[in-house]
Amino acid sequence: MQPRMIHISAPESLGLKRYAALVLASAVAVLSSSASAQNNLRIGLAAPISGPLSNAGRAMAAGFDLGAKDASARLNRTIIPIVENDDGSTAGARNAAQALLDKGTHVVVGHYTSAATRTGNALYARKNVLLIAPSASSPKLIEPKSANVLRLGPREDSAGLFAGRYLAREFPSTQIAIVSDGSVTSSIFASAAKSAWNRQQTKPVIEAQLLSTPGDAVANAAQLVQTLNGKNVAAIYWTGGVSMAGTFLRALQATGANTPVIASETLATPEFPAAAGDATEGLRMTILAITTQSAQAQSIAARMKAEGVRDIPLALATYASVQVVTETAARLDTLDSARLAAALRGGAPIETIVGPVSFDVTGERREQLYTIAIWKKAADGKFIFTPQ
Repeated sequence: MQPRMIHISAPESLGLKRYAALVLASAVAVLSSSASAQNNLRIGLAAPISGPLSNAGRAMAAGFDLGAKDASARLNRTIIPIVENDDGSTAGARNAAQALLDKGTHVVVGHYTSAATRTGNALYARKNVLLIAPSASSPKLIEPKSANVLRLGPREDSAGLFAGRYLAREFPSTQIAIVSDGSVTSSIFASAAKSAWNRQQTKPVIEAQLLSTPGDAVANAAQLVQTLNGKNVAAIYWTGGVSMAGTFLRALQATGANTPVIASETLATPEFPAAAGDATEGLRMTILAITTQSAQAQSIAARMKAEGVRDIPLALATYASVQVVTETAARLDTLDSARLAAALRGGAPIETIVGPVSFDVTGERREQLYTIAIWKKAADGKFIFTPQ
């Protein structure tokens, strides 16, 4: 049985000595101790192990570590996971990517941010090395020329596209309003929802803004609500943040209007009921529908929590990324990155701890990643949201 090789470039001066020792001390089981070095599957992880995004990096490293360890039992070759620290910067991403390529990595999982992922992929694409991105959401990551990239998570505009399709289905042939707060994320959601609505409905949406700037927010919200009520909108899609959402919903409630409001997942936080009060009741919200309730997922999550991992969803997504690669490599009996990418694009779903994972021919997920949740008051008087 050969030892697992892991390389970590995070400096110990940043308090990572114990974490690095934990990863380095791990060993992986292999089915065949006679596997040659040429049959070793080298999987790389590029993540911000140090720096301001280190919590995310440690979550990715934990999911990667356990994913490689557990996957070894399903492969007929040694897995060699290689972890490189990109510190969350574009310069760090470039260095990490080059280090992974220099070490003969067949597949890379990462990076965390979209900017780092795109920077790293500029190098991976030249070598046709498969890249699986568990968290990068920029639509620009996957382009027609990016034949080596797969995205496990959603695009940044996916929630808005889902909301637009949902509104078109639930409120056909009616007038709806899309309200943003002027922020970048809010504007992305609003634009995507409008696009999805326009592809299915003929009536144009009413677009409005309730800007999150200093001023009389209450008066501005009241005026906006009066305008929307006068247009008899059938539903409202709120794409903004928590504070302005509370102000807007309280103003809507004060008029006695029962217009359904659908919001983005930015309101999936305990701060929202505090901002909206009783106006929280009945609000519909888009949320990620990642399945993590299986016994295996819960077991993996418990192991990660025991290691002090905070961002469990990100850790599980990274673990699932390793599953996708190793299951496909075992099925095809290949280490060829281009063959793996071609097989995964348009291929059959692969069962993972976050549910079935499959990709369309562009490299985006085929599964519906969003669902609708509703905020309701529980028996103890606290507001909670539950998926429909």
